[in-house]
Amino acid sequence: HLAISPDGKSVATARWPSGQVLLLRSSGTRELPVTGSGGLAFLEPDILLASDGTQLSLAAVDGGVRPGVSPSPCCRSLAVTRAGIAAGVSAPCEPGVARIVIAERTMSPLLRLPEGPLGLVAFPAGGLVLGIADGLWSWRGEGAPERIGAGLTPGPG
Repeated sequence: HLAISPDGKSVATARWPSGQVLLLRSSGTRELPVTGSGGLAFLEPDILLASDGTQLSLAAVDGGVRPGVSPSPCCRSLAVTRAGIAAGVSAPCEPGVARIVIAERTMSPLLRLPEGPLGLVAFPAGGLVLGIADGLWSWRGEGAPERIGAGLTPGPG
């Protein structure tokens, strides 16, 4: 997983297979005390969301952590959109995209998919790009997603 802060000053990545999160900044690289094997996304320039696949934690770039702020069962990817926090969910849960609301400690389905997304990317104007094994899909937050690529490459396939 890889996440770039909104101000472009920080990059967070999760080591494979441990999920240990590294923060890269111009001042150097350091480990954050969270696991990101279930996804990473910046909520604010200095606040990182990290899922271990069961729980969502908040980590400040200065090293402070709030663990277990919300359940995130079967979470495999995260994105922050204008509508909130989106989670890519895989089996054994119902595959698709879910919304996480930290204040309510809830995760609710938004979009069902035949398989869990390999990754989510938020559009600045709203909506998501989803990568699943059979292609790339664009979803604007309602209705059916639109296929924008076959396999994992854009284009008509």
